[in-house]
Amino acid sequence: MILMKKNYLKSSAVTLSSILIPMLISACGGERQNDAVAVSEGSLTLALGEITTQTIVPAVDDFYAQTQTLTSRAESLCSDINSANLLALQNQWRTTHSSWGSLSPFRFGPLTDNLITPAYLFIDSYRLRGDEYTATVREALTTAITGSSTLNTDYFTALAFNRTGLLAIEVAAFSTLDGSSQTPADVIAELSSTPRKCDAIVGLSGALQQRAQHVYDGWHTEYLESGISFTEMLTSNALEDGTDAMTAIITSAQEYLDYMSNRDTVSNVAQLADNSWAYAQAGIDTINLLLAGNDNTSVSLYSLMRASGNSLNADAVEVNIAAAEEAIADQDATSFNAIAALLDGNFKREIPDSLDVSLGINFSDGD
Repeated sequence: MILMKKNYLKSSAVTLSSILIPMLISACGGERQNDAVAVSEGSLTLALGEITTQTIVPAVDDFYAQTQTLTSRAESLCSDINSANLLALQNQWRTTHSSWGSLSPFRFGPLTDNLITPAYLFIDSYRLRGDEYTATVREALTTAITGSSTLNTDYFTALAFNRTGLLAIEVAAFSTLDGSSQTPADVIAELSSTPRKCDAIVGLSGALQQRAQHVYDGWHTEYLESGISFTEMLTSNALEDGTDAMTAIITSAQEYLDYMSNRDTVSNVAQLADNSWAYAQAGIDTINLLLAGNDNTSVSLYSLMRASGNSLNADAVEVNIAAAEEAIADQDATSFNAIAALLDGNFKREIPDSLDVSLGINFSDGD
């Protein structure tokens, strides 16, 4: 399924003035009730730029920063194995995993720029098919630790996707190798008696950081040897496959919600770390930010939906967001999965319909 944005101007040529004039906002900034908002090529262009710079790029930046801190915590633990350093590593893993939850709704661009080995797959192995690879990870860790290979970042970046990433670090940091104990004292004892397990934790963290840096570099420096960053490519609506940029964002968010509901992630991910609900909250927060914007937002998707005469659609989505947050607070997996499915439907129908976006092949109709 690909979403197509219609041409919102009668003229097929969009001038700079036609982009900027419809959405002139006073120097005070922020979206106000008395600001004139209308669905046009200009307002959508402004919304696209603000979504990119205020929601997506900050999520990219934070995930990269959290992986750097995770590597630092792993190195600190292995230089001084004690319960305080283990707890610091475990808490940082939770923070990093939640940060990944904030980025997960935007699975495109640098996260998917390699058809065979996309970066997201080596970060989150569960996302592909919903397969739980804990046993595979334990086997791979045991092979690494009992072997003679140098356990560094290069070793772990060379492994298959289901033997590395966030899950592998979780297994190593939150349990003994055989899975018989999650007691911190037992994990500390194993680390002390098995130095190569510490090497594995540092190497796995370094490999994760390397994947995150690839994504960061693609958004900030250069994407696919194009000479420009993916941020520039997205905000100029010039994606390499010709897909409309707003279409890519809406479709990716919809696919994320479909994944969350159908794969029952709150019951299956981050079980050793007990972080599945925090992960879900981070994702819903991002979805809400995508739609509502923040204090610096000039035009939000909600405001455009209402400006197009679709206030009921916007209200319905807001109700579902609130219901998802309530289900998370109650840790009610059945309710959360059902509501995520409703939000999935919102991104397939109410949101694109309200923005004059339809299902079909990506092209501008030029009327």
